[in-house]
Amino acid sequence: MQLKSQTLNPPPGSLPARMRALFVSSESQDNRWLSEAFAADCASVVALEEAMGAEAALARLRDEVFDAIVLRHIPGLLDALELCEAIRELGVEEPVLVLGDDDAGDFATLVYEIGGDAYLCTPTTSTRTLLWTLSRAMERRTLMRENRRLVEGERYRLRHEQEDAVRLLADQRALIREQCHLTDDLKTHYRELLRTHVIMGAGNLREEIKSLALNLAGGQMSADAALGLHLETLEELIRGLGNRSARHVMARADLLALDLLSRLAESYRRP
Repeated sequence: MQLKSQTLNPPPGSLPARMRALFVSSESQDNRWLSEAFAADCASVVALEEAMGAEAALARLRDEVFDAIVLRHIPGLLDALELCEAIRELGVEEPVLVLGDDDAGDFATLVYEIGGDAYLCTPTTSTRTLLWTLSRAMERRTLMRENRRLVEGERYRLRHEQEDAVRLLADQRALIREQCHLTDDLKTHYRELLRTHVIMGAGNLREEIKSLALNLAGGQMSADAALGLHLETLEELIRGLGNRSARHVMARADLLALDLLSRLAESYRRP
């Protein structure tokens, strides 16, 4: 059995110049055909290494890394679906392609469902098609790894931001010299003001902030108590952020606190 070979040259750089692949088949099969097919197509140099049977393949994959893995599905001799599933359970993330003699049909769907990257029907697949399929599968797996690294990096950054925010709030709380009991109505009102300020900024809330400062001054609330109100409300907001950034919230909250405390001081200076 031979894969068909094409002689058209691909665009420069479209295929990897070199690939190292593990070909897994059965000892009862003549497997020279795949090496010969790759050798006949000069679009990419494929260093093809062989493993006979599932146990030999898994043993090599525990210790070695390949650009791609090609499984020869041979009913009764080598079940590519079971082997592909075992490869994924081993933690191997490299692309896995399955070659079989039958048309794709539902078998291709099963390959995808157990973590494979493609199924190709050997009698109707050219060498160049196999090379492109390998290349695209390698690119996809590379993008998946890069995306996972980016997601993990973003999670770390957000977690670090929230830890910094918690430490900063603790430092600010240490500045408060006076404790004050706050009413639920006041805390609810300030919570809504802070949330709105974080979203919209101070420009649309000048009158609300001014009114709140006058009310606090009328109730003889000290700057310490006002700061305590702010920090308690901000802590609740930070805890509810989940995986969202704390940097923007902290920056907007600081502006609100400065504005409120400034207006509160101004209210006390008035005769």
